[in-house]
Amino acid sequence: MTHRSLLSLSACSVVFLVAASASADTYHHINRLAARIDRQARSIVKETKHYRHTTEYQCLLQDSQELCRLASHIRDIAQEGCDLARLEFDLAALDAAYHHLDTAFCQVERNTAYGFGHIHGSTKRVRRILDSIVDDIHHLQADLRCVRTPAFAYPTYSIEGSAGNQR
Repeated sequence: MTHRSLLSLSACSVVFLVAASASADTYHHINRLAARIDRQARSIVKETKHYRHTTEYQCLLQDSQELCRLASHIRDIAQEGCDLARLEFDLAALDAAYHHLDTAFCQVERNTAYGFGHIHGSTKRVRRILDSIVDDIHHLQADLRCVRTPAFAYPTYSIEGSAGNQR
């Protein structure tokens, strides 16, 4: 083997190892975010007990349990090795479930302000958890978009020969 081919082989090995390391770090980060969302969703289910004297309690409980089920499912997918397309699809369902639950909590708070039922304790903890969940969901969605989008794109050329993206 010549010196050049050894150098080329070494360079390729280094690039491969760096790429594998970055990929492992990315998947670890995705897994960590999915686990945190799952923990937070479980906390929301526990917090619904403070809303048991509202007319919407059963809906809140069911919606929070659905959020928890979806969050657990996403955590499982992330642990399985990250089928990114499936994770992205299921994360969109989790995001929709979150926004539905958030709207329900806001409605309950409005109704109790007008005397329809009452909440035991402050809603600040629930609001903090909900805000954290949505931040993590959107963070995970952004990370998945970055992972699934190539870092660079080859330019396309028109017939005239000028570079540009024609798509």
